[in-house]
Amino acid sequence: MALTVAQKIALFDILETPYDGSVDVPQGEYALTAITYNSDTPEYKLQTLINNRLSALVAAEEAVLVSYINDWLMVGNNITSIDAGSIGGTSGLSYDPTLRLQRIQKSVKNLIPVFRYRREIEVGQEGNKSGMNVETFR
Repeated sequence: MALTVAQKIALFDILETPYDGSVDVPQGEYALTAITYNSDTPEYKLQTLINNRLSALVAAEEAVLVSYINDWLMVGNNITSIDAGSIGGTSGLSYDPTLRLQRIQKSVKNLIPVFRYRREIEVGQEGNKSGMNVETFR
């Protein structure tokens, strides 16, 4: 069972990573300029690592990931908070969808370790700049 295109797009949204290999990200006050990310950028390398991880998921892991993605899509762009207030010392009902989205995002980032991938990419770039490798024995 592979992820659908919509699920993959949602996954990259959850991971806060561009979906396509070459993407323009609008910049500036009126979004009149853009930064283009292509195949030699760290973002593209990150996409490759994410896709490799998706390919390596076992069926149970993928089922959990799909459930998180479906929850994310269900909550959607709803950012309306509901707070019923309080009477006396008793507080009422409170619902904040952004908290739910943050929990989903945290859980997905446990399955797809983007922070580790970003750190590996940064370390790799620093190593390439210095032109020197140091062996470490543990």
